[in-house]
Amino acid sequence: MKKILIISMMLILLAIPLVSATDISDCYNLDAEYGAYHLTTDIINSSYITCMNITANNIILDCQGHTINGQDVSDTIGINSVTNNNITVENCAVNDWQTGIYLKNVNYNAITNSIANSNTNGITLDGSSNNQITNSMTNNNSMGFSVYAGSNNNQITNLTANGNTVSNPNQYGIFIGYYSNSNRIIGSTVAENNANGILLYVNAENNEIINTTVKNNVGNGILAFTSCNNNTVINSEIYGNTYGLNFHTNSNNNQIINSNFNGNNEFNIAIDGSFNNTIYNNKIQNSDVGIALTSFGSGVGTLYNIFYNNLLNNTNNFRFEGLAHVSYWNTTNQTGTRIFSDGINIGGNYYTNSTYNGFSDTCADIDHDGFCDSYYELNETNRDYLPLSNNYTTTTTTTTTTTTIPTATPTQSSYNVCYDNSTLTRHSFVNVTVNNQLKTIDWSENVNCPFGCDSVNNDCRPDTFFTILLTIIGLVAFVALLYWLYRKV
Repeated sequence: MKKILIISMMLILLAIPLVSATDISDCYNLDAEYGAYHLTTDIINSSYITCMNITANNIILDCQGHTINGQDVSDTIGINSVTNNNITVENCAVNDWQTGIYLKNVNYNAITNSIANSNTNGITLDGSSNNQITNSMTNNNSMGFSVYAGSNNNQITNLTANGNTVSNPNQYGIFIGYYSNSNRIIGSTVAENNANGILLYVNAENNEIINTTVKNNVGNGILAFTSCNNNTVINSEIYGNTYGLNFHTNSNNNQIINSNFNGNNEFNIAIDGSFNNTIYNNKIQNSDVGIALTSFGSGVGTLYNIFYNNLLNNTNNFRFEGLAHVSYWNTTNQTGTRIFSDGINIGGNYYTNSTYNGFSDTCADIDHDGFCDSYYELNETNRDYLPLSNNYTTTTTTTTTTTTIPTATPTQSSYNVCYDNSTLTRHSFVNVTVNNQLKTIDWSENVNCPFGCDSVNNDCRPDTFFTILLTIIGLVAFVALLYWLYRKV
């Protein structure tokens, strides 16, 4: 038995690959499966076409904070991996290549604590899925971070994509496009890019932008362009961009939830030729236009979008341009947390302006239920039937009963009942006429009987000792009286 156990342990140990780090100081071909490679010095002004070329699975490249620097030459790559899985790239700074880090047709890889700055393309996932990009930067590239060609289920967490300077208006700080689905951008910052902050492009679906700040970009903060459906923006800050967020050209069934749009120059939110998008629980403020429904580029109307429980505080809270726009501006009256103003129910939106004399500020709310008494007509095909007001109060209903004082003499009665062997309950009641009806007012009290309760007479029993004593005294007095009378006679 011991021999079998020892042999089994040896087989298990042999099955576990031994990883010993290989120190490298120049560009290298990383080809040992389960290999770990440590960069021990900066690589400056490299003339290689591909500097770090990963050609095996299960590779770890740890640059230990060192730089991999190229010469700004076309068709060059700082770190490259094609058709390999379970690759980890960490603590690397890659700059001055056409593409800083390029992963093609690879899955289950990780890029951590790395920087890809001053390249044409910072980090690119091409047909690659289930990868993790964490605590990294793609700054001052022409294009920052790209996910395309069917790259799915990637998670980008705490990425900074700032100052990418491409001049093409259809480019970006972060790009997700061409049938790339179910990717997540979480806790990231996308700022001061020369075009769009985040671009969802051509059939990018079911992607999520969560807890992300998108600010001060020259183009759109977020643009979903051409059949980008079922995407979600939640708990994010979009401000200081030329345009805030735009769902464009058949980009349908998207959601914007619990986010702040503030001070985007031309508009905060625009929907152009797109359907069935839902925007709720957002603060949409300080822009020329809060929500714009247009149809310039698409050639079709903008229909059946839903807006509710939003705060709208802009120069123009809404604008309609182009073909028909039929949308819904409230949900059903239901319990919920309001985006603005007091109340316990939600329904439509709160419409105000910089001087606080907007529709919701001034509408009548006679019953103080927190909703305007009349609907708000935005245009002939758009109405908010439950606009929020600022006149909610909690009401308490007080019922007053008028009692007519009886003119007839009331009849009063009382009775006693032995509750138990030592307690007597005394009941009293009076019959009176109240509002022309006979009413009985009844009250009771319990009395303790120290010598017991007499259930026959329904009264407390007297003290027997004192009763006998009094009886004897009475008899003695009576006999003494008779004797005195006898002596007189």
